[in-house]
Amino acid sequence: MGVYTSGGFITGYVPTTEKYNEITDTWAQKTDLNTARGTLAGFSLGGYGYTAGGDTGAASKVTEKYDAVANTWTPKQNLNTARYYITGFTLNGYGYTAGGRLQSGANSLVVEKYDDTANTWTPKQNLNTARRDLSGFSLNSYGYTAGGYIDFSYSAVVEKYDDTANTWTPKQSLNTARQGLAGFSLNSYGYTAGGYKSPRSNVTEKYDDVANIWTPKANLNTARDGLAGVSLNSYGYTAGGNTGTFSKVTEKYDDVANTWALKADSITARTYITGFALDDPTTKVVGLSTFRSTGASVSGGIACGRGKKRR
Repeated sequence: MGVYTSGGFITGYVPTTEKYNEITDTWAQKTDLNTARGTLAGFSLGGYGYTAGGDTGAASKVTEKYDAVANTWTPKQNLNTARYYITGFTLNGYGYTAGGRLQSGANSLVVEKYDDTANTWTPKQNLNTARRDLSGFSLNSYGYTAGGYIDFSYSAVVEKYDDTANTWTPKQSLNTARQGLAGFSLNSYGYTAGGYKSPRSNVTEKYDDVANIWTPKANLNTARDGLAGVSLNSYGYTAGGNTGTFSKVTEKYDDVANTWALKADSITARTYITGFALDDPTTKVVGLSTFRSTGASVSGGIACGRGKKRR
C-alpha cells in the first residue's frame, strides 16, 4: 500500500513520481511519467494509478497508467478535450475528469468518463459552473467537485454527480472559497484542505452528504495551494504544494482526533502535483473500485462506506 504523487512544477513541468510508505514514514523515488506535466488529474482504478490532462506548456490530453508491480507508466487513450488545472476522481469503477482550463484560457465545464477495460474516454454531462483549479472526490457512490477559480473570483461552488442519471446538482457551498485546494473522501465524509485565497490557506472542511453541510475542521499545519490530497487506510494525506516556495510537506489527518500530523517530507519539492493511493501491488485491488461498485477519493485513495469507521 502507498500514497503516490506525480508530476508538478518546479522551474518547469516535471515527470517526478514518488511513493509514500505510511508504515515506515518514508518516500521513495519511482519511475517518472512519460510526459512531464503540472496541474494534472489523478485517480486509481482497478489496482492501477492514472494521470490525465495537465499543463506541458500547453493544455494536454495525455493519459498514463501506472503499474506498481512493474513500476512503469504506459500511455493510454487521450482525453477528448485538452485541459489543465483539472480534477479527477474514481466513481463506481470508472475514472472521471472534470473542469479545468482550455488552451484558449477559458474555464471548462467538460466532464469525461474513463473505461479502463475499453480504454476509452466518453464525454458526460457538463458541470453547471465552469471552473479551473478545483478539487474532486467521490463519496457514497456519487462524485463531487468543490471550489476552484471562476473569472477573477475564488469559488465556493460544490456540485454532486449522479452517474446513473448523468446529472450534476448544486450542493451546499464551501465555507471558504478557494482555488488550488486538495480533496479526498475519508470514512464516509468528504474533505477539502488548503488552497489559495490571498493569502494561502490552511483551512480544512468536512462534508456530510446526508445533512448537506460543510463543517470547519482542524487547520493544516502548513498553508499551501497546489497540493495533492489522498486517503489511505482511514487517514487523509496532503503532500507538496506551494507555501510561497515549492513544498515537500506531508501531513496526515486523523478524523477521530481531528488532528493533522507532520510526516516525512517528500524527496522533491513540487507544486501542482496530483496524487492517488494504491493497495498492495501483488493483489491489484484498490478499495472497492475494482468491482465497479463504489468510488474512491479524488486522488484514488481508499474510500470507506458508512459503518466502516476506524476502531
